[in-house]
Amino acid sequence: MSRLAPLHPGALLWRLALVGAVSGCVTLALMPKPPLLPGNPSDVLLHAAAFISLALASRLAFPYARAATIILALLALGAGIECAQAWPLLGRDASLQDLAVDVIAATIGVILIDAVLSLKSGRAKVS
Repeated sequence: MSRLAPLHPGALLWRLALVGAVSGCVTLALMPKPPLLPGNPSDVLLHAAAFISLALASRLAFPYARAATIILALLALGAGIECAQAWPLLGRDASLQDLAVDVIAATIGVILIDAVLSLKSGRAKVS
């Protein structure tokens, strides 16, 4: 029988935040007419912000998961969203460019949070 790693103290809260973030992203992505945001940011910028945020929350929610597992899970989420957007009744357009941005942003998010956590743990050891 395998042992489970102990749950990081804030992981449960991050998991709840992740559920909310995923729900919000999916809802906005599948709305026939998403709300206009101030400044009218580009679709690429919106995808990048969403998937960097999802990667950060995923990494903090599942601190012992492999980076590749988180990136693949977010790839699956992005692919699912794009497949759903291809459904004509939604009035949305599926895009491989959006999926590529999702994967790149998820990768950047995981790299960023890993770098920050490494610096934080390195500083804690020096003190």
